[in-house]
Amino acid sequence: MYLLAALVVVASYCVAAWLAYAVVVQSFTRVPWQFVAGVAGLVLGVIVAVSAARAWQLRLGGEEVASWLGAREIDPERCMPKERQLLNVVSEMSIASGVREPPVYLLPDDAVNALVAGHSAEDAVLIVTRGALEHLSRDELQGVLGHEYSHILNGDMALNLRLACVLAGLSWIGQCGEEMFWQDAAVARRGNRENAAGPLALLGIVLAFVGFPGVLAADAVKAAISRERERLADAASVQFTRNPEGLAGALDSIRFLRAHTNVTVSHALELSHMFFAPLAGRWWSFASHPSLEERIAALDPGFDRAGYRERRHGVRREVAVLDGGDVVGYLPLDGGAAARARR
Repeated sequence: MYLLAALVVVASYCVAAWLAYAVVVQSFTRVPWQFVAGVAGLVLGVIVAVSAARAWQLRLGGEEVASWLGAREIDPERCMPKERQLLNVVSEMSIASGVREPPVYLLPDDAVNALVAGHSAEDAVLIVTRGALEHLSRDELQGVLGHEYSHILNGDMALNLRLACVLAGLSWIGQCGEEMFWQDAAVARRGNRENAAGPLALLGIVLAFVGFPGVLAADAVKAAISRERERLADAASVQFTRNPEGLAGALDSIRFLRAHTNVTVSHALELSHMFFAPLAGRWWSFASHPSLEERIAALDPGFDRAGYRERRHGVRREVAVLDGGDVVGYLPLDGGAAARARR
């Protein structure tokens, strides 16, 4: 699948180069094959070089990923109560899963999310967002961490990191084009330029357009692999915690609290397949995770959403009392609520 994606990327640049050369010489039959072959070699070289550079950059494993995202390690000797609770849950999950306790990092982002990163359990780190600590209960946090421990135990973590390195080459040129366009647009706004597309913006548009198949292919490969691994990690979390309501409740709380899961720090989108919950990608992005509803149904088909929200968030289950079509009040939804409502 990767080789096919790489061939599509190389072909897209070759076609673009052939069209550009044909326009310049004003003949579609006078384009030398050596020119097209040179472009193909150049693009293929960029793909290999960028992937190799990314692998070298992330060779240290989890610590490098944490530094990349801007997370800070939690010091057990100097931490806040919520951070202490997180460390306690990490210790519990290490015992339950039989995996060594990894260093724990806090990502200063309001999103509710988490990930593990590393090449093996020895260099793995656990990264949890500030939003997860603020919004999730202890049981919900335990369910999320059980999910992440599954990624360590089953080798998903190492696979995801290798995937990020390998796919970096496919999307690098297209992403560079996008960045060039937005940077030039920001300069134009600061300089109060109107309807002035600079040469960098034009070049960026061309690179982003021609490189679109590469970005699309990279996202498709990540999503196809990630979705299945996420389902397995959810199931393994229940085995570790013996509490399906913990993880199901965490997923339901994300929806009920309208807590976003989109981590906005630098490089997060490149590692979107490694996070517990999906990040908001581009409008055409493939789903890297099953939907929240699908995951809850798979974890606990009999999950009592209304009852859980009542216990967890203090939301009472009520029935509306109608008078002539207008709501005149509410009654608690218990055994006799319906009868009282009719009276």
